[in-house]
Amino acid sequence: MTYQPRLKGLYKEKVVPALMAEFGYKNQMMVPKLEKIVISKGVGSAVADKKQIEYAIDETNRRRQIQDAYNKEHHITPHTVQKRVKDLIDLTKVEEKPSDYGSESTKTEKTTDEELYAQMKETEKNMKKAAKSLEFEEAAMLRDRLSKLRQEWTNRYGSRADAALKRQESAKKRINRPMKKRI
Repeated sequence: MTYQPRLKGLYKEKVVPALMAEFGYKNQMMVPKLEKIVISKGVGSAVADKKQIEYAIDETNRRRQIQDAYNKEHHITPHTVQKRVKDLIDLTKVEEKPSDYGSESTKTEKTTDEELYAQMKETEKNMKKAAKSLEFEEAAMLRDRLSKLRQEWTNRYGSRADAALKRQESAKKRINRPMKKRI
């Protein structure tokens, strides 16, 4: 058995499954890989000299007292910042318009199955292209649009949605297949 650092094991056991659940990753290989964890206290030569460690602790406590006094005087209660990536993406939606990314409206009530299928394929292609070029905000908007299109497809076909999608894909292949020459 090889040595595995405790925090790396914790990452694999708890963080990876949580990321898979939150972002809908289907495979562990999609989760960002953790290469190295470094915790640096900056003690350096203080390991040999206890006075330096005591001085650092005293200085930290002195600064904490100053901060606590300031917080009490101004009625501040410190809170940890807790934001998810999706929250940050939602913030960008306020300032950006869908037209900035060339996306059309998602009105699909009057579209034919072929048009809806073409929109789904085009949106998926654009989403992958945006992600590949590291334009994650655009990719996220296209992902949301693709989700709405797929939901519309499911609403039309219900439990037969997967079969209808396969049927549509095979129809596209038949149409685009070159004709065989007969002799």
